Amino acid sequence: MSFPETHYSLIDRLVREGAERDWGKFLEAYWTPLCAFARRRAGLSVDDAEDVAAMTVEVLLRNKLLDRWATDRSAKLRTLLCTVVRRVMANRLRVQSGRRELLEELGRELTERDDLPTLKADDATEADVDVLYAAWVEQLLRDAVGRVVTELRADGKEHYVAVLRARVCDGLTIRDTAERVGITTASVDNHYRSMQKRLRDALQTVMHEHVRPNTPARYIDTELFREWAALAEYLESHGGLEDAIATACADVAPAENPLSDTPPDSPPDATDPPASAS
Repeated sequence: MSFPETHYSLIDRLVREGAERDWGKFLEAYWTPLCAFARRRAGLSVDDAEDVAAMTVEVLLRNKLLDRWATDRSAKLRTLLCTVVRRVMANRLRVQSGRRELLEELGRELTERDDLPTLKADDATEADVDVLYAAWVEQLLRDAVGRVVTELRADGKEHYVAVLRARVCDGLTIRDTAERVGITTASVDNHYRSMQKRLRDALQTVMHEHVRPNTPARYIDTELFREWAALAEYLESHGGLEDAIATACADVAPAENPLSDTPPDSPPDATDPPASAS
């Protein structure tokens, strides 16, 4: 399974300048996946997972691990991130008695090595990398769904959102969805088909927005193809787009779920025939 590498230009800018804007982009891409990784691998609470993510970023910054990675990319960045998180979690109980000293120690353990972390012994495992990749994809899916939901609501198509929630999140049949929303089964089918295309398009757009700004122009086409192929493989292995969206929108805070707290259903479009009373 491939995890989208942070593109060299972004890391290079962080190493050279460390601008707040670039750190913001780095955190936007990795904060949620790092928190999700910590929760899933160690069963941490949301607050504790966020503390682990913060400590991970602090270790990277304090010990200039990204600087080293930028000059030696023999190891994958995702493996470095997983390894730092694993070590932070393993040493969390020591933090309260000496956070600064612990963070410096964790960093030295990596900076004094002859090589960067790989998939071996005390470093990140393939399972760790897959968990982090899954968390990243789920964030990507939520972003895509959120974009589609925002567009639908702006167009006054709240019932489209209701159809999406009923079919994807609640697993209702077309008939049950029609009864809940108050439109015909034919309308449910048409709305859902339309939204499937919009979701795929939105997902591709979000992916492109992640890749393009941080990829040298000559590598954009190759990088986009690689990332999309990796995502397609992930979706296929997780039951398809709808099942992956259902997983991404489950077990997250309501504020992070673009399909939660749906407002009362809006009246169907005038073009929608009333649901059958039978």
